[in-house]
Amino acid sequence: MKYPLDCCKNHATKCPLFVKMRQNKLSNNIAHFGNKILKTCKIQRIHRKMRTKVFFRMTKNLISAKVIAKIQSENGCNIMLDDLSEVDKKILAALQEDCSLTNTELAQKVGLSTAPCWRRIKRLEDKGILTQRVALVNPKKLDLDILVYASVKLSSHTEESLEIFERTIGLYPEVTECYTISGSMDYMIRVITRDMQTYETFLRQKLLKMDMVNEIHSRFAVTKVKQTTAIPLELSI
Repeated sequence: MKYPLDCCKNHATKCPLFVKMRQNKLSNNIAHFGNKILKTCKIQRIHRKMRTKVFFRMTKNLISAKVIAKIQSENGCNIMLDDLSEVDKKILAALQEDCSLTNTELAQKVGLSTAPCWRRIKRLEDKGILTQRVALVNPKKLDLDILVYASVKLSSHTEESLEIFERTIGLYPEVTECYTISGSMDYMIRVITRDMQTYETFLRQKLLKMDMVNEIHSRFAVTKVKQTTAIPLELSI
């Protein structure tokens, strides 16, 4: 099968995205779309030098998130087909504030009709920008009053030890977040529990029972000054 841009090869090779796709033999995934578009360009007598621009403009939204993820994982590159528009940011801001909004309510809030709004949400989901819509639970209403940030140091740093620790930590519901960190300690975990006694039980019966855990420093949150799950969209591209 011919690549869809062979007829304007000199212009196509200048596009980094198409080069990556061609190197990974992924361009055939959109070849049938590209060939149809280029035939349309010829029928409508669109100038040859403009066909590449038309092709990318019409096919860039047809490339699935899985294809992009494959290119990124295999080449260590970050490919964004489109920068976030101001409308996209308004949609994300509204959903971060209240994910229970219906499509109609959201469309009215950002100044769109319902169909374009739905398409934008779907595109944000396909790109992996919008991942989940969840309800936030107030832990204090459930008597989960203790919030602890614990830094953990391991005695062994073999690949097997790290995998066992990370896999085991993922099984504990008390641990809501876990990160590798720089410095003398190896991990930082965020633990929510009922009281001091239940936290001590967590340490003794779970965390300290892992052979590779060497040292734990616990810091208890006292007063909540700020807490948000909203991403600062104004800092994005």
